[in-house]
Amino acid sequence: FGPNLLSSVEKSEATSAVMKGKDLVLLYFSASWCPPCQKFTPVLSTFYEKHCKKNNVEIVYVSSDKDIPSFNGYYGKMPWKSFLVDNTAHIKQAIATRLKISGVPTLVVLDVKTGHLVNDTARFDVISAGDDDEKCSEVIKQWKETEAVPIEEAQLSGSGQGGILMRILQILTRNPMYIVGMMFLFKRMMEGIKRFGEEEGEL
Repeated sequence: FGPNLLSSVEKSEATSAVMKGKDLVLLYFSASWCPPCQKFTPVLSTFYEKHCKKNNVEIVYVSSDKDIPSFNGYYGKMPWKSFLVDNTAHIKQAIATRLKISGVPTLVVLDVKTGHLVNDTARFDVISAGDDDEKCSEVIKQWKETEAVPIEEAQLSGSGQGGILMRILQILTRNPMYIVGMMFLFKRMMEGIKRFGEEEGEL
């Protein structure tokens, strides 16, 4: 992260002070020019203010903005920390490469004490929880209870279609009834196709 992090456009703090007492840190890979990012950032801001602060969870913005004015305008609306603008491009690139980040927005959860990976599809968790306070609290609880693994040993999903597919698989494995429902629908569809074929044969 470097020795300091931004806490606002014009103010920085020691990284050690920012992370003191924190359990998790969420790396938010985002950019002002990205429409999905612009849509997700307000959702994440609410989640941060209502649930992260009181649960010892910090967020750090990893910017892909094209210039400083764009960064200032976008980060100025965010309530969390950020990498410094100057001389941190190599650090951000190294982190993105290590985590196999291929697109934005992406939200990655790391254990503060070890730096190990907890979750690299956290954006979907936040979106799924929505405005439901109970679900939001449960999301953070699940993150904290998940065994963090060294990044080198983690099965990273990256972002884009791969990340979405991975998230669908995670949802299915956590909710077996979804699989039962899909099997039922598939069976009904096949029965319908079979009946249609029989009717066609009778004509």
